[in-house]
Amino acid sequence: MAGITGITGIKYIAEGREGLIFADDKHAYKLFFEGKTIFQEGQLDFIKGHVLQRSIPHLVPLREIFDDGKNLVFKMDYINGSRYAGGYLSQLRDMLISLRKSGVAHRNIHPKNLIVSNGELILSDLGRSLFPLTDKEYAEMIKRTHLTHECFAVPNLSELMTQSLTREEIKELYGWKYFERTLEQPKSKQYPVSLLIKASPIEWQTIDFQIKHIVGQLSSPAYFKEVIVITDKHKGPFLRQYAQPNYEVFFQKLSELKENGWIDEIVIAPLDCQSIKETYFQWFGLESTETHAERGHHVYTQLYGFNKCKGDYILQIDSDCLIAHRDHSHDYLEEMIQVFEKDTRAITVPFRIADRSPVPYHRSNCPVEWRTEVRCCMLKKDRLLGTLPLPNKLNSKEQLVLPWHRSLDESINMNDWHSYRGSDNRTFFIHLPNDNKIDVNSWFEIISIVEQGIVPEFQNGYVDLQGEHNDWIGKRYQDNSEPQYNNISS
Repeated sequence: MAGITGITGIKYIAEGREGLIFADDKHAYKLFFEGKTIFQEGQLDFIKGHVLQRSIPHLVPLREIFDDGKNLVFKMDYINGSRYAGGYLSQLRDMLISLRKSGVAHRNIHPKNLIVSNGELILSDLGRSLFPLTDKEYAEMIKRTHLTHECFAVPNLSELMTQSLTREEIKELYGWKYFERTLEQPKSKQYPVSLLIKASPIEWQTIDFQIKHIVGQLSSPAYFKEVIVITDKHKGPFLRQYAQPNYEVFFQKLSELKENGWIDEIVIAPLDCQSIKETYFQWFGLESTETHAERGHHVYTQLYGFNKCKGDYILQIDSDCLIAHRDHSHDYLEEMIQVFEKDTRAITVPFRIADRSPVPYHRSNCPVEWRTEVRCCMLKKDRLLGTLPLPNKLNSKEQLVLPWHRSLDESINMNDWHSYRGSDNRTFFIHLPNDNKIDVNSWFEIISIVEQGIVPEFQNGYVDLQGEHNDWIGKRYQDNSEPQYNNISS
C-alpha cells in the first residue's frame, strides 16, 4: 500500500466485495481487486468530478484517488461508529436529498454500509455503486432506503432489494411512495386541523400499514396541525369483532409509527369510572360509566379524543377507511374549511364517497339535515363544543341510548345547525367492513389499488367496499384484461 500511496503506517483491517480495506488513524484506504477495470466507461471520471473532494452530507468524504496505472486506491475519512440498526428517518431523508442535489446515485444503500458516528448517519461505501443520477436511479435509491429503514433486521434484505427493482407489489416495499413524497419540496401550508384516527387493538396485525395509508394519502398538498391516534385498552367484546386483540404488538406498532414521524401523539383513553363520568357529563349532562352505547357503539373513547385535539377543526376518521387521492394537488382540506367559513352554522362536513362526478357542497333539501358521517368527517371544534350538552338518554342498564354522532344529529336539527354533503370527486374514502379484514393479503392489495386512484364502477355511490377480491384485482391476472374503471378528470 505504501508503494501506491506513498503513505506509511497503514494497516489492513478488512476485505470487502470490491477490494481490501486499510486504515490509519484518520483515513481508510480501499484497494480495488481489479483496479480501474471494475468501473464502467466514464464512471471513474464521474466520481472524480462529482464526489472527489466534495462535501456531500451523510456520504463519507472521498479525499484522494491514487492510480498508478495498475492499482487503484480510494482514500476516505475513517468513520468510527456502529452499524446502522434502525431509526434515523430524518437523516435518511437528508441523505437522499443531498445525493440528489449533488447529482449522485448510490446503488448500494444498505444497513451494512451505514455507520452511526456521534449521532450522525454516514453512508460509508464508495466504489462502483456511484453513478450519475437519473429519475430511475433516484427511484431505486428511495426504494433501497425505505427497505433499509423498514427491514433493517430482515435476513433476506439484499434479496428484497433486488426484487424491489422489478416488483413493486412486494409487501415490504409498501409505503415507499409516501416516503418519496416526503422528499419533495416542503409543503407551504399547514391548516389548523387535527387528524384524529380511531384505532382498536384488534387491528394489531395491520395497524401500521393502515396508519401509513391514511396519513400518506391525506398529507398533501398541505399538512395537519397534528396527527393523533385515539384508542384504549378495552378488553372486549368488540362490535363486529373479527380478530382477537394483541395489546403488546398493537401499542408497539403505534410507538414505532410515532418514532418514525407518521403520527404526533398516541392518546389512550383512561377507562376508570371517574374519567368516563366526567366526559359523559360534559358531553351529555348524564352520568354513566358504560363506555359503549346500548347497540355496541364505542362512544367514550371518541369523545375523549375530541377533547385532546388542539386544532380549530377535527378530521376524524376510522382507521379502516381506504383513501383515494387521485390528484395530490387537490386541496380537499381548503375546500372543506371554506364550507365552515361561508356558513357560520355549519358544524360537520363529511368526506366524499366514490362517485362519477363532482357535486358542490350542499345542505339537504329535506326539513331534516344530512346525518353525521361517523366514519370520516370534519367538525368545527368550537361549534361542536358550543352545542353541549348533546341530547341523549340512559337506558335501564345506564347505557347511552344514542351514539355520539346520532346525538349530534338530534342537536343539529333542534338548534338550526347545518350539515353538508358533496365535494370534488378527486379525493374520497371507502369504508372496509370487518368481514373484508380477515384476509389481510386481500386487504393490502385493495389498498394498493385504491392508492393508484383505480376504483371499479360498481363502487360508485357506496360507503362500504363493494365486490369481492377478484372483482377488484383478479381480472388482471385471470384473463389478462383490465376492469372498466372510472377515469375521472380533475
